[in-house]
Amino acid sequence: MARRRSTGSPLRPTLIGLAALLLAGALIAYVRRPGTEDFAAGSQPFPAREFLDNFFGLRGNRYLVQGRITEQLRFGADRTRLFALSVTDAALTEPCEVGLLVPASFGSLNIQTGQEFRILVEVDQDGLLRAVEIKKA
Repeated sequence: MARRRSTGSPLRPTLIGLAALLLAGALIAYVRRPGTEDFAAGSQPFPAREFLDNFFGLRGNRYLVQGRITEQLRFGADRTRLFALSVTDAALTEPCEVGLLVPASFGSLNIQTGQEFRILVEVDQDGLLRAVEIKKA
């Protein structure tokens, strides 16, 4: 008795091609999503004068700040780091220093004294700036 040759489903190559197109489209949409072209697009600049006067009104808000690391103040056991950040503002005659808390998720980032950074920060309940995104300037 002769064996019949087994043929696969005629739809199989079509389905594989369609899945590949869908995957490629999703990848392109993910890469070109809004906000990926510019770092922290649409964020408000950090109001240093207002922060120094009274930070209570700024708690929970996110701002874009640019400044220079002046000193590492603490290195926590959970790999969080506390830095002194020198920030300039048009409303201030000289730069002011604020506390910047860098979470453990940025542990692989090499942050040294004297380096300039652009940082998306969130003002926490204690008046520290908590880094959300960091980019060297």
